[in-house]
Amino acid sequence: MTTNKLTNSVIKNEFLNKPQDKIRLYKVPAVKNLYLKVSQKGLCSFIFRYLDKNTNKETTIILGYFPSMAIDEAKAKAINMQSERDSGEVNPNLIKKVESNKKKYINDLLDEYVNSKVLKFKPKTQPTQLHSVKQIRDALGAFPITILTAEIIKTRLLDGFEKRECFAQARRLKLIMNWIMNYAEEHEYVTKNPVKLIKEVYWTPEHALKNNNYLDEDKLKPLLKSIYSDNIPNRVKYQLHLLLLLGIRRGEFLNLKFEDIITDKSTNQMCININQTKVNSINVLPLSKQAILLLNKLKTHSKNGYVVVTAKGISPKSENYFIDFLNEMSINLGQSIENRVTPHDFRRAFVNIANESEKFLPHVIELCVGHEIRSKVSKHYSVKPRYIESKYGVFKWWGDFVDECLVDLGFNLENIYNLDC
Repeated sequence: MTTNKLTNSVIKNEFLNKPQDKIRLYKVPAVKNLYLKVSQKGLCSFIFRYLDKNTNKETTIILGYFPSMAIDEAKAKAINMQSERDSGEVNPNLIKKVESNKKKYINDLLDEYVNSKVLKFKPKTQPTQLHSVKQIRDALGAFPITILTAEIIKTRLLDGFEKRECFAQARRLKLIMNWIMNYAEEHEYVTKNPVKLIKEVYWTPEHALKNNNYLDEDKLKPLLKSIYSDNIPNRVKYQLHLLLLLGIRRGEFLNLKFEDIITDKSTNQMCININQTKVNSINVLPLSKQAILLLNKLKTHSKNGYVVVTAKGISPKSENYFIDFLNEMSINLGQSIENRVTPHDFRRAFVNIANESEKFLPHVIELCVGHEIRSKVSKHYSVKPRYIESKYGVFKWWGDFVDECLVDLGFNLENIYNLDC
């Protein structure tokens, strides 16, 4: 390829993300000192390359990365830089040092990563990513990028979660930190990603089984008693009750809106669409009469259309919203971390007790919680089944079952469903 044919389309089709046997430089025509640099991994950047008269050394300045910076923008920036250099107004070498200092600390890297990557994620996944970035910032933000090692990442960021047996959290932070350092490596801020040297996995099926709370009827009743006897806001009582009735994931519940409530045309059942971001699908859940009552009560307090809101009527900022309340409730007081009831235990209780009742086919219960039950072969022959009527039978029974537990505990159902939010 001749350099006079260097265009955006050529760069995209022939160089971008195309592995090279070595780093290659291509002179951009008609602009002095401007080159396209293609790394071995296919990362394309525009560089301003010139001979410093003061030091008699060749100096390189990265102007930007393709495709974020198009070739015309790179040309304009290079022409402007050359003009300033010729006039003596600006020393490009000094600019290079300033730009280099901006990338000196992890905080700066995180800012760049958030702007270029996280903010392009789907809106519903951004809060979790930003929360993890904040945790990384708190632990490692003040460290210079160049001295960051696997040992520092492990001791300052991950070991604390491992000691508390929060293996899933440690695993997620390690994963996101790996993405961030991959980004740093691709942009040549570091020569090697130190996260790849961390051997700990932090999460195994054995850990999951060890920490699971399988709530049966005898264990469910103390939870319900704690919800409606402890001194927590009434809206939180209803939110926890509804989470139990729906059997959905915490993140799905936090993102649930009242506009997700629909009437199923085929069955005339009132349902709610659960956006399962974990598996990228919609699970249609028929609502029990108890769930409808709770939703109607919660709607009066919401100012932004979300089901789960704070005292101000807006969505909670922390994904630990429910955990913070649960940790202060009597059900968890005095319990070790692994024995505390978590929001996911609500979902597990629904599945466990429904299966133990032997009233429903196991695959219907799995469908209620949005698990995929079809084999790879069966997916070719039908769309994901909804089983609205079958699922309604499960949720109707479950709502009545929870009511019976409340009555057994001495609660008056009329009072339960008429609290002031």
